[in-house]
Amino acid sequence: MRGRVWLVQLLSLTVALAFCTAAYADPVPGARASVPDIVSTVVGSGTQGAETSGLPWRSQDFDFQGSGDAAAVTGGFVIADTGNNIVSMAASVSGVFFGIRMTAGHVYAVAGTGTAGYTGDGGQATAAELSQPGSVAVSRSGDLYIADSGNNVIREVTPAGIISTVVGTGSLGVTPDGTPALATELYDPGVVRFGPSGAMYIESNLAGGSALCAVWLLPGKSGRYFNVAMTAGDTYIVAGGGACANDGGGAATGIGAVAVKASISGAGGFAVAADGSVVMTDTAYCYGTGYCIAQPTSVSMIVKVSVRTDLLTRVAGETDNGGNFTGDGKPALDASLNGPYGLAIDKYGDIAFDDSGNYRIRFIPAESGIFFGQPMTGGDIYTIAGNGMNGYTGDGEKATVAEISQPSSMLFEPGGNLYLLDSGNEVFREVTNILPPPPPTLKVSGLAKPFQLSDRFSIRYSASGAGSIMYSVRYRVAGWNGRFGSYIYPPTWQDTKLTGVSLTGTPGHEYCVSVEATSSAGISSLWSADHCSEYPLGADALLPATRGWTRGRGAGYYLGGYLTTNRRGAKLVLRNAIADRAGIIVMSCPRCGRLAVYLNRIWLGTFVTFARRAHRVDLLLSRSVATRRGTITLQALSKGREVVVEGIGVSEGG
Repeated sequence: MRGRVWLVQLLSLTVALAFCTAAYADPVPGARASVPDIVSTVVGSGTQGAETSGLPWRSQDFDFQGSGDAAAVTGGFVIADTGNNIVSMAASVSGVFFGIRMTAGHVYAVAGTGTAGYTGDGGQATAAELSQPGSVAVSRSGDLYIADSGNNVIREVTPAGIISTVVGTGSLGVTPDGTPALATELYDPGVVRFGPSGAMYIESNLAGGSALCAVWLLPGKSGRYFNVAMTAGDTYIVAGGGACANDGGGAATGIGAVAVKASISGAGGFAVAADGSVVMTDTAYCYGTGYCIAQPTSVSMIVKVSVRTDLLTRVAGETDNGGNFTGDGKPALDASLNGPYGLAIDKYGDIAFDDSGNYRIRFIPAESGIFFGQPMTGGDIYTIAGNGMNGYTGDGEKATVAEISQPSSMLFEPGGNLYLLDSGNEVFREVTNILPPPPPTLKVSGLAKPFQLSDRFSIRYSASGAGSIMYSVRYRVAGWNGRFGSYIYPPTWQDTKLTGVSLTGTPGHEYCVSVEATSSAGISSLWSADHCSEYPLGADALLPATRGWTRGRGAGYYLGGYLTTNRRGAKLVLRNAIADRAGIIVMSCPRCGRLAVYLNRIWLGTFVTFARRAHRVDLLLSRSVATRRGTITLQALSKGREVVVEGIGVSEGG
């Protein structure tokens, strides 16, 4: 389990809720699906046509032309309407956004007049001309960024609605690494995204001819990224330094090698992982306005470029079997894909993408769990939407029986739901991913002392959560000269309502106990961290003893026995111990001396046992070493001062 944000889904929402970049609720006004894996249309009439600013969400026409993009923004989300040369905002709350007063549940143009062109920098974005805007992204500060593909630039719209060019000269071309952003020539930029520290990532669409299909990075701050020293404000190619793989069946090159020497296809699927690495689709054949589909023998893969190593690796899809549909429920690396296009990755590393030629949305979880109503294994691939047919059906039904058509982009919201721009159907749709109820919150206490003198080990626990709670308890044991054994699961400690257990220890052994809580819904917590205590050996076990030590017994001493000396240099030896820490039980008194402790030749600590009055004390050594096998030696250091040792505890630390 990885600390997911567990959400309780509501059965219905009667008002539109705010969408924001950090944590936002479901933006759909009206009823809310209460079961997982249901597809529904959020925005769009389903008709290709010109936009009319101010229309209700479900009444708005779009013209995505197989492209388009969407991104979350405070107050709703923004949509790149490529064919209409407009970027719009679907408002989920009423207010002023990008200089425009909006009503919840309506769609408004925030950039572009609808006429293709390149004008308007420095003025209101709604009066500016765009040319085939292919992608949108929103920075942490709320600025909107547009991949103005037809103009070969990236443009910015401030929260006040002012537009400007921030990357690109407007000329189509390729410039060297380290070129300032406004001096950089781009080649039909198709996707813009943001990563950690405000870094901007730009991907080119496939342009044919001698085009360079690549991913550019504009770092938000200077540093070393993708194994290259970079300066903030300049542009650098981080993937795809080779020619475009656009020959209708040729393979992308460079898997396992440096990404900037690879040939990629410039497909539309592109996302930035939490660490800044790039995950993208790589399809060797594209046509039309950027929609990519593979030939039966061509390459269809999901690839990753590591921000730390700059190497290109394969995430999903076979290298020589593109154009097919295989692999559901099996490792993603063994699956066959057919023209993957739109792609999204969440903060946990889960990947969703449009397997366009198969008319399905497929999902690769980073870890095992239940997602979109299915139990899944981390690293395997699954279909979560689409039945393999090109069409527009299934709203309100299970997503895997619905028809989809050319989803060009998608995004996750923090609750786990997936939103996709179904560009072939001219709509924005949602696939619900209601998470299971949260596990119980478990608290465990007890076994607080690393070394204790009682043979009774007690642990207490409690949990909060929906419904009744059952507990399971386990423990493991290690001797002073052995490693921990396997966990022991006493039958009476399993599925119990008891909130505490105790066990009886044996001298010279360490005991570690952990607990698991399960709710009435059958959801279990993680096993708690081990709570450990050591029941020390008695002084009689410290053999052999050198001359000068006297053995004694008496009531009140630990395990009834002790060893004493007033001879400087006298040693007690415990051989074949496995330990990384140790503690001793000594008698302190007004004239008691000092005692040093060693593991092999490593000094662990020295104790001064002088005290104003005589009493017994157990002392934990302040030093620890890596767990190792060796000899524990106790050596008296004070001439003529008595040292009384009653026991020793050694532990490998749990």
